[in-house]
Amino acid sequence: MADLLLEGTESAGDEESDESTQLHVEGSRSHHGSSKHLKTNILMSSVAALFIFAAFTSLQNLQSSLNADQGLGTICLSILYGAVCVGSLLIAPPLVGTLRPKWTLFVGFLCHLAFTGSNYYPRTFSLIPACFLLGAATGPLWASINTYLTTCSMRIAKIDGVDGEVVLQRYNGIFFTIFQSAQIIGNLISSLVFQFGGSENRNLSNISDVISCSSNGTSDSLEVSNSVKYILLSIFMGFQVAGVLLLVFGVKSLSRLGLGAKSFLCSGQNAFDFVKSVFKLHWQDHRLLLLIPITMYSGLEQAYIAGEYTKYFITDCLGITLIGYVIIVYGIVDAVTSFLCGRLAKHVGRLPIILSGATLNLALILFLLFWSRSPNRAILFSVAALWGIVDAVSNTQTVAMYGVLFTDKQEAAFGSYRFWQGIGFSLSFAYSDALKNSMSVKLGMLLGWLVLAILLYSFMEMIERRKGKQKKAFQ
Repeated sequence: MADLLLEGTESAGDEESDESTQLHVEGSRSHHGSSKHLKTNILMSSVAALFIFAAFTSLQNLQSSLNADQGLGTICLSILYGAVCVGSLLIAPPLVGTLRPKWTLFVGFLCHLAFTGSNYYPRTFSLIPACFLLGAATGPLWASINTYLTTCSMRIAKIDGVDGEVVLQRYNGIFFTIFQSAQIIGNLISSLVFQFGGSENRNLSNISDVISCSSNGTSDSLEVSNSVKYILLSIFMGFQVAGVLLLVFGVKSLSRLGLGAKSFLCSGQNAFDFVKSVFKLHWQDHRLLLLIPITMYSGLEQAYIAGEYTKYFITDCLGITLIGYVIIVYGIVDAVTSFLCGRLAKHVGRLPIILSGATLNLALILFLLFWSRSPNRAILFSVAALWGIVDAVSNTQTVAMYGVLFTDKQEAAFGSYRFWQGIGFSLSFAYSDALKNSMSVKLGMLLGWLVLAILLYSFMEMIERRKGKQKKAFQ
């Protein structure tokens, strides 16, 4: 099975050197050092992503509050994730094919720097183009991450003589543990800067005396001085520069690691052929159609916590200073659960984990629907923490599921995954401002989509189990 899973390449011109290096790697499969070398590169690439996304995730969580004028923040995020859909299908194949995974990551990291820089002067003509650029680069960026992670994981499985699915689950869990730690670091920085920078007039020490939450988001809790904002953005720029340098000098390309087998994404084929292969796969394999709702929901739930919960429940009830602290709790739980999911999947399988996460998410949505909003810190922090479990399950299990179910169509399957997840993100941010006074409607829509997603996913699993029993019967 390991042979069937996605393996990327870095340079068609390096085929001869790749072949000799690959022979060396295969000749030393029993040698633990080769496996350790690959694991080190997975770790280094994960840490590089951590530096980049520590800044981005924090700024994303702040967009709906920091750039609230005329809904600019949420409009920006809607455009960003709309561009993700385009980038995943049209830009990823030629870009990854030309630059290969490592240098595609480099381009994506530079686009993150541009987005952070645009927040120094957030206007329509500066922020929106930067968001579109970042969105267009995000599809190729994640395609490169998936390629790099999957290729290295499968080679580790070969060298160590273990099951490829188990190794892929494990390193998905490790990557997302490090990746979700970005929530902790980035939001801790933003919280400390806001708290000690004197960015608010609101007396947070008397927050317990507040009887009700602001309903229009125009309280003075949104007032952040330019000097405080510039300090925060400069720190984030420094983090992202460190991430770029770590990628360039600390992460080896797949060709240098001796992983030279070609994939569709890395072959430089026409982007329209890739688009055709993605949608052709939908008709050829109905499992992919059944997974569309749960994939879109992955984007919807992440967009909700970043755009709606931070604005409507945290900023309006506790103030912008506490957004970071709440999301830190969310990030810690998300990171720990991501790691545990990678381990638990080996013992219990993905179905119980996904259904448990969906049940918890259902309970949280119902609670928020019927709860009379108040500045109760214990409740607001607890909801964020529990939502971290939901997000960890959604991220680790959905990505790994695509890798396992579509072993011979990895590129098209991951293209579909990023496309539909991007649609989920974009839709959530798009209707955010239009329904800004209708949180119950937003939660109702989220609830309905979750139920549909789980029903169709469960039906897909039922089909898979029936096929598995039939195969065993014929063996």
